[in-house]
Amino acid sequence: MTTWLDAIDANGFDGWTRTMLVAEAQRTRFPGDLPAGFAFLSGGFVDLGFENLGLAAAELKAVRLAFVGIGVRVPVTNYRLRNVGPGRSVVEPASGDEPVSLPDGWRQCVVVFATDAGYA
Repeated sequence: MTTWLDAIDANGFDGWTRTMLVAEAQRTRFPGDLPAGFAFLSGGFVDLGFENLGLAAAELKAVRLAFVGIGVRVPVTNYRLRNVGPGRSVVEPASGDEPVSLPDGWRQCVVVFATDAGYA
């Protein structure tokens, strides 16, 4: 599986640009049908709010890299969140080899700015 992180690294971006691309990937959309329990992510511009999770710098970096890489596991589910390209992410079945899980309460940091029907 080729990941968004692979694509970023293949383009040879300088360190600052790579860091920004990874950090900004959490501001995304989740197009298409989503599994039960994830409908709140549907149809809008979503900020997953990773920087608001209260993580240490190294943990935050690990979450961001996992999100643009193989995916970050969602606790108490069999799913992961993964960014697949600019402005596009998916909720998909976890493989079990995700290096990082989101902390409990991660949903409290999510902001959905708009829906397809208009502003929420």
